[in-house]
Amino acid sequence: TRSQKERVAKSIQSMGDVLREQGECDRAMEAYSEALQIRRALEAEQPQQGQGNEMVVVDWEPPELRVASTLYSMGLLHLQMEEWEMALVRFEEALRIHQEDRTGNDNNCIVGGSNGIIGGLPHDDNDHKMAMCLHKMGKAYAGSNKYDLALEH
Repeated sequence: TRSQKERVAKSIQSMGDVLREQGECDRAMEAYSEALQIRRALEAEQPQQGQGNEMVVVDWEPPELRVASTLYSMGLLHLQMEEWEMALVRFEEALRIHQEDRTGNDNNCIVGGSNGIIGGLPHDDNDHKMAMCLHKMGKAYAGSNKYDLALEH
């Protein structure tokens, strides 16, 4: 089921976090890549608003925000590996997802079928995650000696 696949992705991402903390960068990237692949597939199969009569499990974080979480973790790993451009790519995509979620969900609740809802995150949490992406982008710019861009973030 979708929830089982998400639990697998969450566990794999957690393994990546542990591997990153232990300095096992290649293995951590493999774990993050696998988690990202699962989460992108779940995002792609997400039911569209008002589609179908199936019961949708209440879920407080939409699939796209889980994708952003994995991208953010990948960005942290790229920072650790001093891969500044790749870090920027990951943080920029995570930031874009959070920005789209913020502007696309005025009330932070998406109807996901006739019998259930999928809720979004409160704006404060989403704003915090956007701020963290910008902060880490600044670190990547500083790492690549682009101090003028670092100061903008």
